[in-house]
Amino acid sequence: MVTPDIAAVVAAYPWLPQDYLRLLPRVPPAPPRRRYGFDWFDRPQEPCTALGARLADRFPAAILIGRRSGNLVGYAGWQDEAPLLYEWAGSQQRVVRRFATLSALALATAAPEESDLRARVPLQVRVPGLLIAAWRDGGSRLDAPCILLAGEEAGVLDGLAAALPSGWTFTLTCEDGDSWQSLRPALGGFESCHTRHGSVGAWGACDHAAARTRVVALAPCNDGGAPGWTAHLSLPAPASP
Repeated sequence: MVTPDIAAVVAAYPWLPQDYLRLLPRVPPAPPRRRYGFDWFDRPQEPCTALGARLADRFPAAILIGRRSGNLVGYAGWQDEAPLLYEWAGSQQRVVRRFATLSALALATAAPEESDLRARVPLQVRVPGLLIAAWRDGGSRLDAPCILLAGEEAGVLDGLAAALPSGWTFTLTCEDGDSWQSLRPALGGFESCHTRHGSVGAWGACDHAAARTRVVALAPCNDGGAPGWTAHLSLPAPASP
């Protein structure tokens, strides 16, 4: 992988958020440069460079970084305040959505709110290394899609153990996109289970080191790069009064 000249990017755009600068070297060098929910340009682009002079005047205060489902993605607002990440519709300067971080954009791509019609549950769980979407009522279990945050993958299991007392299951999408690796706490470490469409695996013992290695290895498949590229966290549903 060819690492972009981050120093040159910072010199040209010193206001760029740290999450962008941290993630840019992780993007594949050849098109499509798809990670974290959109197709990246190889570096920030002035509208005139990315679109041509005919369209550039429609984005007078934007720095473009890629496309999401054909829509332009970039930053604006750095002149007066902290920059926000915008998604613009096509070649028009119509704002589709705003995001506070790239991780929020990735989660919106991988697990759109409108794709899950189950009732939302007002549960707040914070785990270092994970960005967790809305919790949903799955009957006997509560479930939430989440993505692994770049650079923090190795601490996710310890974060789960610290934040949740027991009963949780953490499920990761595997490289083939058609199977899943689940982990849950057990005496002396964890248990793991590999499941594929039409085939439910058996749970078996898995020590801490092996479980952490698997989480780190599967992080790129659970970064929100495309719809369904998420991990899932589930908890037992609280008993009804």
